[in-house]
Amino acid sequence: MTLNSIEEIEWEEHIQEVTGWSESEVSDKIDEVCHEHGYHADDDRQEATEVAVQDIINDAREVMLPKYVKKFRKEIEAHEKWLNQ
Repeated sequence: MTLNSIEEIEWEEHIQEVTGWSESEVSDKIDEVCHEHGYHADDDRQEATEVAVQDIINDAREVMLPKYVKKFRKEIEAHEKWLNQ
């Protein structure tokens, strides 16, 4: 799978790809989001995944694999600038 933008990160498989996390680690992260935001782990899984993706983008330099930080550098920098406004 080839992601060309951080905007394309939307599925659990994408999270695994950009972070290097295992399937169970991604599932744990989504379950954590469900717990924190009151989502149902089955019924609201896509919404929870979207929140998890946003968390990953917000913390890209800490959680993404270095090759993806480099690949998405301009987008990450723009996002960080937006967060700091």
